[in-house]
Amino acid sequence: MPEFDQKTIEALKFYVYRLEDPRKPHGQNTFYVGKGQRNRAFQHAHDALEDPTSSDKLEQIREILRSGYEPKIIIHRHGLTDEATAFHIEGALIDTYGIENLTNEVRGNKTVQGMLSADEVMTMYQAEPANIVDPVILIKIEREWSNTLTEVQLYERTRRYWSAKPTKKRIPPKFALAVAKRIVREVYRIERWETYPSPACAPHDPTRFKIAIDSYVEGCVGFHGTVANDKAGYKNKSVRHLQSVGAQNPIRYVKCD
Repeated sequence: MPEFDQKTIEALKFYVYRLEDPRKPHGQNTFYVGKGQRNRAFQHAHDALEDPTSSDKLEQIREILRSGYEPKIIIHRHGLTDEATAFHIEGALIDTYGIENLTNEVRGNKTVQGMLSADEVMTMYQAEPANIVDPVILIKIEREWSNTLTEVQLYERTRRYWSAKPTKKRIPPKFALAVAKRIVREVYRIERWETYPSPACAPHDPTRFKIAIDSYVEGCVGFHGTVANDKAGYKNKSVRHLQSVGAQNPIRYVKCD
């Protein structure tokens, strides 16, 4: 697979790209959106050939290569002088194509500033800050969140699968808060935790966006609990003041130290 030469790399600077599956019709062929420098756009195909790791993106690239094709790389914006701008463009493209139609793991680094309805914008910026006085674990379910989820779906998407050790905290969390767009969507009273050696040990809502596979479920934890109606005061409150909740790590502990 050809790559950019040094002259091209220097001209591109930061850029935003997407990968297309040449076997599929136009409008249905984009399967990944990314940003990077140098030959980042070509690295995915190298990873698919050399890295045994399993992921939706790598598996699709492997299928394309086995079919005798190569992923088509489309450069959307280039010559960007800073990474922050690239992040914003990447996030906008992911919103446009729809995370549910892509193999991206997350919506992008700037998710909280991503596509929202006017009502959601007002909720996010006008909601009062949550005054958390209990030991809680905040669980960001960004990719799995939708305002059309049923109570059961919201519970299932909140409670597992997380790379975390809540029972090791000096004060273990008593409540789990489902967080999306930095707003608390529901509060659960934690009854117990369990660890999953494989997806077969934890059948779940089949409409879940991220389907459980061994490579990321093994060793993860989940909780059993019930809606904590007596803590409804946390619901629909903002956690924007807890900055790391908007970061890559979906887990944040409060009052557990």
